[in-house]
Amino acid sequence: MVKSVGGENKIVSGLRAFFESDIYPVVIALCVLLGHVLGIEIYLGAAIIAMVVASLILCDGIKPFIMPLISFIYLVNLKHTPGHPNFNDDYYFKAPNVIIIIILAAALAVALAYRSYKLFRPNFRRSTIMLLPLSLLSLAFLCNGFFSGGYNYLSLVYGITQIAVYFFLFYLLYFGIREENYESLMRYLTLVTVLAAMVLVGEMAFLYVAYRDLVIQNGVINQNNISLGWGIWNPVGVSIALLIPMQIYGAIKYKRPYIYVLSAILTYAAALLTLSRNAMIFATLALIGSVAVGCFYGKRKKVFRIVTVTGCALGAALALVGAALLFDRLPELIGKVFAELIDPNGRLELWAQGFNNFLSAPIFGKGFFGFGENDTFEAVSFIPDMAHNTVIQLLSSMGIVGLGAYLYYRFCSLKPFFKAPTLEKTIMLIAILTVLLMSLLDNFVFYIYIMFYPTVLLAVAHRFRYEGERRVKSCAINQLEITEDCSFIDIRIKDRKK
Repeated sequence: MVKSVGGENKIVSGLRAFFESDIYPVVIALCVLLGHVLGIEIYLGAAIIAMVVASLILCDGIKPFIMPLISFIYLVNLKHTPGHPNFNDDYYFKAPNVIIIIILAAALAVALAYRSYKLFRPNFRRSTIMLLPLSLLSLAFLCNGFFSGGYNYLSLVYGITQIAVYFFLFYLLYFGIREENYESLMRYLTLVTVLAAMVLVGEMAFLYVAYRDLVIQNGVINQNNISLGWGIWNPVGVSIALLIPMQIYGAIKYKRPYIYVLSAILTYAAALLTLSRNAMIFATLALIGSVAVGCFYGKRKKVFRIVTVTGCALGAALALVGAALLFDRLPELIGKVFAELIDPNGRLELWAQGFNNFLSAPIFGKGFFGFGENDTFEAVSFIPDMAHNTVIQLLSSMGIVGLGAYLYYRFCSLKPFFKAPTLEKTIMLIAILTVLLMSLLDNFVFYIYIMFYPTVLLAVAHRFRYEGERRVKSCAINQLEITEDCSFIDIRIKDRKK
């Protein structure tokens, strides 16, 4: 018989310690990468789900759920994908795999329901933060397409999936990290970000090596062939770009900064290799913004400034050398690059179609599956056609009601980042703004799996929304010198001392 320790047997306490350790997300990352590369995602996915179910039952908090949440989708193998380019319906949707998936999904649903009950029952109140904006947004999602010719049950189902992310997942995370220590949680979040990024870097490297004949044709990279199975170039690009800021935060904050710098560089390179213009632009901006933070805040400001100046000088030198070597072709090359950057690639027609949908159903829109037929690239059959712009898509699918509810929600969701800002909040804001700005040219805020990571960041920011104020008061009361932790609020502290 297993002896108990403090009323808990050794097996349970050992499992709980494993799930809450730093080793657990490493194990998850390895399972995801190996499952994807070797094409055994069903088996390793089953192992991951088994661990997730156990962690949801045994652990009081939700921290062990974060790594599987943001990385599980990366398991999907290119040859087995039900989306572009193979549209394979045999692997996931036929026995025995479909039976395994159903069993795993049912087990996960039960475990999530149990953990949700344990977290929501003692914590959910009328005064719960974000309740009004999230309730209004959820109602708008439910009403998408009401009283229009485009409304159908698929639009309702898709609206419910949005509620599951924006409402349910947010509160599951928010309540689940209530007892976590701020500093240790940020360190853990940085760790899982690096691990998720390395999984994606590994998958991109595998794509270019193993599918060279598919990806590179006649010495030219074919963007249409850039797919990891779970997403094509644009979703892959935003998923990678999102992960850059927290890795720079690791370089600013923690020991061995070179590890985080190297991982951030590899992540940025992977974003460029997606050939997504959106990813190229905003991954660059996310990197620049995050490095700029490191130049002015944190304990390595001088190092960041030296590296930044050196990097800019080296980049300028290389640009001058390249311009000299290609002087005769320079105007032509600049023209081609500029033309490529401003090419709407069919978006203008989509925006016009979305706005016409709004005019025909201005109150609740025509629903997510009421957009209408278009000639856009289809990546997967069960995702509706969209307008490739957040505002126009909201007007098209949810009307003025949906746009108003979303804008109110977004305003409330971003307030903690500007109230008593901290280093951590600013870095997380850069990551969230990356997906929001990229969604002005695509549909990312409506893609379920892409919003998992930003929702984690939002939950952390709202859970510790008063952290900046606490630091201000602590520094002012104790008359401390400005430290790394208080670096974002040095001006107001100096004013108080005066």
